[in-house]
Amino acid sequence: MSPHQSLAAACIAVSLVPLAAAAENTIKIGFPLPLSGPVSVYGVPVIKGAEMAVQEINAKGGVLDRKLELLERDSKANADEAVRLARELIIKDNVDFLIGTATSAEAPAMSTIAKENKIVFIAPTAKTVQLTSPANLHPYIFPPWVQHRHRRTHRCFDHREVEGR
Repeated sequence: MSPHQSLAAACIAVSLVPLAAAAENTIKIGFPLPLSGPVSVYGVPVIKGAEMAVQEINAKGGVLDRKLELLERDSKANADEAVRLARELIIKDNVDFLIGTATSAEAPAMSTIAKENKIVFIAPTAKTVQLTSPANLHPYIFPPWVQHRHRRTHRCFDHREVEGR
């Protein structure tokens, strides 16, 4: 999932935020990803892309006249650290939703925190049955299979346009 697609999904998720949040100045996006260690090779480019997308969206007026604020944190590709950061982002920083994790160990752990706190969690890269099995799905998780189904549909439309159908 590209940073633009992640942020588009995030913008949709913003519509799920209670109306009381509309009074705030910014839409806070909690973004824990591995930014150090061997797995940072995945996390750092994703953060850079997300920062570019946030700048572009904010330059056009933001979302619903609110600027986006990206709160990035280093999960170190560790599930316990991702959980700690998710709790901190929710409780201390009052994020409107969470995006992130790069590993299949972090995502299910963060999904549990999102469910407990009734906050939307978009997991764009983790591909594990622990995240996508019916027993683990909940109204606050946007797992990878949803995004992949969207991509296939999008490709079908592109294919028809190319063939002139």
